[in-house]
Amino acid sequence: MIMPKKDPRILRTRQLIVDSFLSLASEKDFNHITVRDITEKATINRATFYAHFDDKFDLLHSTITNTFTDKLKKRLNDHDGFNEKVIANIFV
Repeated sequence: MIMPKKDPRILRTRQLIVDSFLSLASEKDFNHITVRDITEKATINRATFYAHFDDKFDLLHSTITNTFTDKLKKRLNDHDGFNEKVIANIFV
């Protein structure tokens, strides 16, 4: 199955949200970070945030999952028998 390419603007906005969240997470506890904090730091409106994520917990989950997956792919990339399908099967 061929995946459609994502709009670069969507990818940039999503990355801006993640970067803002990570920056805030280095400044204060997760429980004290609000969607308002994230949107102000990212200079976007709340509707844009909610177009990408359900809430800050969804953002946290996505950030952790993507970071873990990226690091795992990099570490396993040098091994011949490992590819995305194998990695997906490991987690299933």
